[in-house]
Amino acid sequence: MSEERRGFLSGLAAYALWGIFPLYFPLLEPASSIEVLAHRIIWSLLIVLLLLAVQHRMNRLRAVFVGRRRMF
Repeated sequence: MSEERRGFLSGLAAYALWGIFPLYFPLLEPASSIEVLAHRIIWSLLIVLLLLAVQHRMNRLRAVFVGRRRMF
């Protein structure tokens, strides 16, 4: 698949998700804003770590935490 086509499909998927997302809001009514924020942070972190592991780029993340210059 060409990079241009992959970019188009990614943009289309993002647009569709943003369109569907408001339908999800009534289901969040019982949860507090802090709980929703905590879930977003935790799930985002887990997904990013999973993507890094699948792409074999965990060593780059490790290098950031080991090298203090890179971190700051």
